[in-house]
Amino acid sequence: MGIKTDIIKEKCFLKKDMSSYEVLKYLVKNSYTVYNKCFLEGNPVSPFSDFIQEKLSAFCKNLFPNFSEIEAIIEFDKEKTFLNEYSNEFMDVNYFILRKRENTMFLLGLRQKENRKNEYEPITSLEITKETEEFLKKYFWKQNWYYVGCLEVKDSYTSLEKYRLTYLQRAEKVQKLRDYQRKFNASICVEDDAIATYKTFETITNQMREYQEFARWLTDKIHNNIVSTEMFEFSTIRKFDQDLLMKLTNEIDDILYSGFQRDAQPYSILKEENQELSSQNQNLQQENAKLREELAVQKRALEEQRQINRTLEESNNQSELKLSRIATILQEKNVNSF
Repeated sequence: MGIKTDIIKEKCFLKKDMSSYEVLKYLVKNSYTVYNKCFLEGNPVSPFSDFIQEKLSAFCKNLFPNFSEIEAIIEFDKEKTFLNEYSNEFMDVNYFILRKRENTMFLLGLRQKENRKNEYEPITSLEITKETEEFLKKYFWKQNWYYVGCLEVKDSYTSLEKYRLTYLQRAEKVQKLRDYQRKFNASICVEDDAIATYKTFETITNQMREYQEFARWLTDKIHNNIVSTEMFEFSTIRKFDQDLLMKLTNEIDDILYSGFQRDAQPYSILKEENQELSSQNQNLQQENAKLREELAVQKRALEEQRQINRTLEESNNQSELKLSRIATILQEKNVNSF
């Protein structure tokens, strides 16, 4: 509620083991004494939080959190703040419950009860505003964040109520945790099945979107009597479903085509023949390209052989020229000898 109970205990010389509720009752019953001790005597210290208005606004709403409003559970580990300049100012808290109601964020801090392993008590309640968010960032930074997948309310004997998120809600929670991860550099702690659920939901969403696109494409064909060989390009829909949708498309094309050519073959058969001819044409083009490549290789080999022949011919001509010169020299020597 925005009351610093430690200050009241110290200033009014109360027992340190007094609970927050007992201190609150003392404040109500002895408000004049608390005022004198905290504001008039010694070093004045206010026993009220700087964010008391936000705390009072959030107090009633945070005591009974709605399961569907819980955005995240933050596990606060003080050891992760040892390099923080405010490390000595952190409250003794174990968990924060982050909630969202009507576009307003609320925070409830829980501390484990002494000698009670699984019991926690609320120690702080706050409405998150621009001012308080800056204050809370030091608590959120690099802490472990969780989403609540189910909640059970029970007494000592039996379960009273159970709440469980749907697959869609779990996927939304995981996405929100990812947003908080980017904002506060948080560690997102979600189970593998939650991530798998999110991916599955994402796949299903993409498939539904593609089904809608296919429906619009097919509706446009029927509405405008469009008969063409172009098929819808599938990407996420399963192969088995694609075959069924293609069969449906062929049947609709037959109906549309029969309206123009009553005595002609069904359009689906003509389309298959066209696809077969297109496939044959593509194969012929591939064979033609292969033959062209082989012809180019043969041309290069022939040109290389021609180059070799020209080189040999030039070498032979030079050899004949040398022989002719030698013969001329020998003949001149024989003439001189006579």
